[in-house]
Amino acid sequence: MVEEKKGHVKIVLDVDINEEMMDILKESISKMPEMAKNIMPNQKKKE
Repeated sequence: MVEEKKGHVKIVLDVDINEEMMDILKESISKMPEMAKNIMPNQKKKE
């Protein structure tokens, strides 16, 4: 029962953070191709 309550608190915190996190996640997803190129430049571009 106590673990369930902890889970609920976690979910409430996630919902509060969600709006800010969504922006960060959207940015991260948008930058993923760029980051992948930077991490593995040999695969697509040689710089």
